[in-house]
Amino acid sequence: MPKGLPNDGNYCFLNSALQQMYKISDFRDKVMGALIDDSPSSARTHKELIAVRNIFEHLKGMQSLSNKKIKEYMQALGYTGRQEDSGEYMKKIMESCKKSFKILKGKEIKPIEMKNFINLVMDKNDTII
Repeated sequence: MPKGLPNDGNYCFLNSALQQMYKISDFRDKVMGALIDDSPSSARTHKELIAVRNIFEHLKGMQSLSNKKIKEYMQALGYTGRQEDSGEYMKKIMESCKKSFKILKGKEIKPIEMKNFINLVMDKNDTII
């Protein structure tokens, strides 16, 4: 049974973006399959992707994260304590993950389309439409 995310703060907009991204199977599979080593350098370079992956694992029921740990991951995603636009944050997170994918795989990723909510396409020209 998938788990939800607590709103232990003012980041319901971020919860919404992450849960919508989790439902994009191509994106979720890329995040969950990303091979990131444990070095401090990788942790800094890929902090957003690591945060998204751990939150996705929580949502999938693969691990249980405390509210404190989820808040740490939200901060790694740029949460500053104030409410922001969910769609803008989704775009920001997807762009950060896309940069990590390119570094990790050294190649372009295929377009990912999000249906039913907002149409976001990650194309080969480094843009999210």
